[in-house]
Amino acid sequence: MAITISNLTVSNNAPAGTTIGVLVTTDASGTVIPCNYMLTKGSIGYFAIAGNNLITAWSAPPTPGHYSVRLRAIGASTIFSGSATFTVDVGIAAPPPPSIQINGSTGPVTVSAGATISATVANGPGNPGDWLGVYPVGAPTGSGNPPSWKWLSTDDARNSVPPAPGVTAGTVHLVVPPQAGQYEVRFFPNNSFSLGATSAAITAITVQITAPVPTSVTLTPASVSLPDNSPAGTPVSTVAVAMSDKSAFAGTLTIAANNMIALSRSTVALTRALTAADNGAQSFLITATENAGTANATLMLNVTAPTAAVITVTPNTPQLPDTTSRGAVVAAYTVTMSDGSPFVGTIGFGPPNFDAGGIFALTGSPTRGNVIVNPNGPGVGPNLGTVTDHITLVATQP
Repeated sequence: MAITISNLTVSNNAPAGTTIGVLVTTDASGTVIPCNYMLTKGSIGYFAIAGNNLITAWSAPPTPGHYSVRLRAIGASTIFSGSATFTVDVGIAAPPPPSIQINGSTGPVTVSAGATISATVANGPGNPGDWLGVYPVGAPTGSGNPPSWKWLSTDDARNSVPPAPGVTAGTVHLVVPPQAGQYEVRFFPNNSFSLGATSAAITAITVQITAPVPTSVTLTPASVSLPDNSPAGTPVSTVAVAMSDKSAFAGTLTIAANNMIALSRSTVALTRALTAADNGAQSFLITATENAGTANATLMLNVTAPTAAVITVTPNTPQLPDTTSRGAVVAAYTVTMSDGSPFVGTIGFGPPNFDAGGIFALTGSPTRGNVIVNPNGPGVGPNLGTVTDHITLVATQP
């Protein structure tokens, strides 16, 4: 059993009947034992007992000093008796009261609802049963445990009072309730509900954490033209998705139902070969989805007739004397594309006339050159009359 008192300091000018401290008796498990208290004969005169309180009983102010008080406790409902001796400081400056800092601050603090906070006590009385608890601001202090509490000396919430000695200063870690609101930490000495100190207000707020969502879809290119002879698998565009928190897109990409294009990861490609029946403008909606958020972009596809090579021969009906030598230039040719793009194929003789039986040859590049009398051919004469020869030039694209 242990007999403790909440305070041992009183002014020598305090009137008779002033409470000095509250007496508490606890068993080995920390359970409070109701008792009747009485002073021994040597302590009567300056002090008295009123219920569980040690009070002043002097008729005139005593001389400041240290006064020894011995008392006995007898169990009110349990067989128990014990004694204790205390030293009361009369007229001596009281030590500073206990104080509480929250997360290192003596002023109000703001934390997230449900957060763990540190509560640091200074100037405590040093009892093993000193403890702290979190309470809503304005809530009454009653029996039972608050939502979060700890013994000061051990920073835990064990079921029994920690062993002696206690500590006058220390830090415990408490948790504010998960509901937003105003809270405070209260300090209670000696396993009691007698309030010893209160912290500044703790504002608990609810922090809304939102999942990232797509904000935009970019197509490169967003508008494209393909000839109507493009094969299946031809790339059309590339999709990029921007997220609200600039993270990498990890959702799904979908494309409106169609029988022409499809997505493979971030690449849009033809699912089948195009034909002349597809000629014209087509549009397709592409959607990015993540965390219930969506963003869209429209892909424009214009299917056109394929470009053709155009061969120009100047002059296109040349006339030659039959004495024209081998290697002589007969006409000039050029090869262009119908859409103005560069020709990248080959030029040569083809059906039905080819090179007129080897009489003619070509010199120059695929896009520009000359038709000449074949240096290795039979030549163009002599002839008994006018002879007309036909040749056919063919431009072949890759």
